[in-house]
Formats: sequence, structure tokens, C-alpha cells
Amino acid sequence: MGAVITAYRNHPFHGSPVSQSRVAMWARCAQPHVSRIENGRAIDSIAKLEFWSSLLKIPQQYQWFTSIKSEFPATVASLSKSEMRVPSTEIVQAVKNGDAQPEQDMSAIFGQVEADCLDRQPGGLSQECLKAHILGNGLTYTSKVEKENHLAAASASNPASFSVDFDSNIDLGTSPAEYIESLIIDNPLPNSIGWSDVVNMRSITRMLALSENMHGGGFSYEAAAAQLRRASRLTEARASNQVRKEMLEAIGNLGGVVAFSAFDVADYNSAKKCFNFALWCAQESGSWALRANTLSDMARNSAYLGNLDGALSQIEFAQVRSDRVSETARAMMCTIRARLLAAQGKEREAISEVNRADEYFANRNINDDPPWLCYYDEAEHQGSTGRALISVAVSRKDADLAAPRLRNAISLHDETYPRSKIFSQTRLASLLLQTGDPIEAVQIGRTALTESAKLQSRRVTEELRQLGRSANMHKAIPAVVDLQNDLFGPQRQLGA
Repeated sequence: MGAVITAYRNHPFHGSPVSQSRVAMWARCAQPHVSRIENGRAIDSIAKLEFWSSLLKIPQQYQWFTSIKSEFPATVASLSKSEMRVPSTEIVQAVKNGDAQPEQDMSAIFGQVEADCLDRQPGGLSQECLKAHILGNGLTYTSKVEKENHLAAASASNPASFSVDFDSNIDLGTSPAEYIESLIIDNPLPNSIGWSDVVNMRSITRMLALSENMHGGGFSYEAAAAQLRRASRLTEARASNQVRKEMLEAIGNLGGVVAFSAFDVADYNSAKKCFNFALWCAQESGSWALRANTLSDMARNSAYLGNLDGALSQIEFAQVRSDRVSETARAMMCTIRARLLAAQGKEREAISEVNRADEYFANRNINDDPPWLCYYDEAEHQGSTGRALISVAVSRKDADLAAPRLRNAISLHDETYPRSKIFSQTRLASLLLQTGDPIEAVQIGRTALTESAKLQSRRVTEELRQLGRSANMHKAIPAVVDLQNDLFGPQRQLGA
């Protein structure tokens, strides 16, 4: 569409080029909107597409959206109503003066022009003149004969590319994985980005994070990594200072999601690389919130790998300038620090840190939270603080120090966060095996084991291993032994 408008405005038919402002008046939009479309920005409204196609007399065969309208009339109707704009005073006056329609339609200057479908050229130009003009404006001219010759040659060299014999089996010629491995989708990036691109990036990240939470990193990791590779190229696109800042923060958030997905499937080298990229984005965007969140996730990763000192350093670096992050973020960071202190045997400090986390969480305002903290709700807080106190509860032989929080988390987690719920279930079951009722532990553990089959998460697998190890102290109880056998059975492949 942008190339068509550019060609039309500069066509010799007009004598002198038509301004973008004049085209904007015809199209009932602002001049910057026309400029963005000419620079490659796609129109995102079916209502606008219909109006512009009618105004510019674009041939029917190019109006791809008409099939969508026939298939989803209710959706299109609602979109059209919501996206229609009231004409400005200038446009209304222009309509009255008869100036609100272009003098010449664009039906002859549209995309890949086929000479035989042109009823007449603008201004009576010959086909050769029109072809020269189109090529001069960066458009591609292909006559019907040329197109047919091209397709015939391509079909002769590789017939399977253009036709399928539905009466015979399809032969890929190689394994399915190798066949798709060579797939390359050419999706050019825009030269400049705006606020809508930032919104889209946040939306994509939110969907990938949701998938990772619901299904585990094994299902979403590669898709998220592909999005991150593409997003990284947007860091060099033209943008206003504020848009660039927000886009870098959004891309950094995506980097954190990919890092955590890699962590969840035990690809620690990739996780480290993505965490570093997210930190760079935080640095370049000046986002203290993204910096704190990324360092917090890095601390989780380090603790999981047994590097408690490194994890403690990372979480304390995350807490630098905590005045610049939300109360929810402070609660989350205090919870991680409490768990690390408890793991080092500093029980009083750990309990004190949990109390601080509770205070921050009680005073939080979710409107102050960045998009990525939506996961840290009441259920997550209860589960995380309960986990932080497990080692203290085991040390003091008092399950009630942590069990009530874990029970609350289990009851509060909805279907959006099944992995988090399984974590709380396995941790509560392990705690009860060590300090409480082993029969209740078996019931909770079996539920976690059943639900875990829906996920691809190495971290969930490790939690189940830990539950199996906790069962060693109750070899005399048949139900516990049965659970342990199921946890370490061949179908689970958890190991001993």
C-alpha cells in the first residue's frame, strides 16, 4: 500500500507531485499516518482497508481482507465500529468543497502490476511508459506472459514446489526434522518503530511467559528464543528516545523469559547468555526494575546450581536502589534473600527477611508494578515465603513454620500457573515426610506426580526427585514406599 501511494503521488499525470497532506485529506487521516504507511507500516484495520481500497479503486483481486469479512462478519463489524473515526473539521469542509477525492485512481499502479488487467493507463500512458514509471518508483512490474514463463520454469525444475498429487503419498525426501530445518521465513523488520511496536512486544512476551508457566520451558523455549533473535534486531531501529527506552525494556523482559525457559530445561549456558542480554537491555534503557528482576532470576539460577554465595551476591546487587522498584518487587527480592539465608543456616535473619517481605507485599500497589511482575500474586508470595522457611521448619522440627503458607499457595494457584502449584505440592509433601504426617504427604505427593505429566520442566523433575529422597525415612510405611517406587520407576526416569 505504501509503495502504491508513493507511486501515485509522484505520477507525471499530476504535473507536480501530490503532497502527503493532500492524500491524508482524501483518506481522512493525519499526514504522519500517510508517511508511516509509505515507509512500510501496514494498515491494521479492516475498516481502513475497505475505505482506502474503495477510495483508490484498488482491484478486487488484491483485496485479501474481503474473505475474512465473509468468514467472520461479527468480528469485522465490531472492529469496524470501534476503529471508525469522526472526520475532522478540515475534512468535512473539504468534502463540501469537492476536494476530498483524488483526481486519479490507483487501479493501474498497484503492487506487482499485470499489464493485461489494466483497462487503461493513467493519463493515457503507453504500457512501456507505465512500466518505466513503476520501476522508477521501486515497484515490481511483471506482465502476465513473464509471470507464466517464470512459473513454468520453476515448475519444471521442481514440480513438487507448485503442485501436489493427492492420489499418492507425499515424499519429503528426507526426515521431517531435516525437511523443516532448512525452513527460512523472510520477515523484514521495519526501519523505524513506534508505540504500537512496544505494545506488540509486550503482548508477545506475555503470551510466551504464560506458555512457559503453563507447560514448562520444554514447550516454549525454542519459540521464545526465535522471537528474541528477531527482537534483538529491533534494538537498532529508528525510534524516539522514549520509544527506544520502552522497547529496550520490553525486549529485555523477553530476554528474561527466554533465560528462565532455558533454566527450566537445564540449558544453563543459554540461560546465562540471555540473562546477560536482559541486563544489557536494562542498562541501555535505564530500567532499574528490569535490572532488579533479572538479577533476582539469576540468583534463583545460581542457588539451584548450588552456588549460594554467588546467589546471595546477585540478590543483594538486585536490591541496590530498591527505592526505584515497586513494593511487589521488594517483597519478591526479600523472599529470595530469606531462602538463601536459611540455606546457610542463618535462621533468625531468614525469618526477619520473610517478615519484611510480608510487610512489603501488604503495602503493594499493583498499578506500580511492571508487566513482568504480574505472576507475583498472593499465591506466589505464599509459596515463595513458605519455601524460604522449609529448612528452618525442618531444623526446628516444626512444620507449621512453613506448611500453612504452602497450603495457601496450593489453594490459591489457578490453572494459569500449574507448575507453581506442583512446586508447592512437592515441597509441602517433602516437609510433611520430614516433620509431619507421612500419609498426608503421600496424598499430596501423588497429586503432584499426576499433574507433572502435563509439563516439560527439568525443575519439576528435580523437585520430584527430592520428594523421593525424603521418602527414605519411612521405608516401613507401604504407601510411602509405593509413592517412592512410582517416583523413581522406569516411566519417570528420575534416577535415584
